[in-house]
Amino acid sequence: VIVAEHFASIDDDDYAMQLADAIEDDGMSAQARERIALIKASKGEFEKAREVAGGMMHPDFVEAGIAVKQAADGDEAAAFATIEAIEFASARVLAYQNIATADIESENFERAVTAATRAFESSKEIEHDEEKIRALCDTGNLFVEAKRNDKAIEAFDAARTEAELLDNVHRDFFLANCALGFLYANSQEFADSTLDLVTDKTQMASALLGMARESWKKDDKDEALEILEEAWAI
Repeated sequence: VIVAEHFASIDDDDYAMQLADAIEDDGMSAQARERIALIKASKGEFEKAREVAGGMMHPDFVEAGIAVKQAADGDEAAAFATIEAIEFASARVLAYQNIATADIESENFERAVTAATRAFESSKEIEHDEEKIRALCDTGNLFVEAKRNDKAIEAFDAARTEAELLDNVHRDFFLANCALGFLYANSQEFADSTLDLVTDKTQMASALLGMARESWKKDDKDEALEILEEAWAI
């Protein structure tokens, strides 16, 4: 897979595809094709990327890669149109999140919020519970970086609601992450109330450590030490 990816990166596409086709394991062969297609997409060779992805059962992430490149090239309308045609919700979310991340890096916060908002809406369509919660939390963090704490709180609230319904070991992990997300979005009240829902001591202490670091970063060292002592006690 890695060798096929390398030859695609140096534009020896025929040999890259020969290598992909030579892989006996169907899953690894599909992975090689996807990586080749994504490299072509990153180079702006959309027709070639779609040609490679044409033989794949799930080309959604290739289309997501095409959309990210379209947005990077300044054609946001085309990027969003490409994403909306993607059937798999997780691929749509990833594309919107990658576009938002790039916009945040270039300090185009208004456009980042647009992409993150679309990621938030698509996250709700993810069927797998843990994957949905993770997508909501990641999107919430993007809103924080884009300086829209109100939308971040909305995303973390949706994630918390979903996390409370879990009946497995991941429940407290996600609740602790939501608590930190609320804190980063400057909602101490929501952070505290969410942390109160956590029963696993490891996750509780981990969340408190994150809160202590945030207080220290804000130069509130007395509070940071107080929170650390609480985490140590737990």
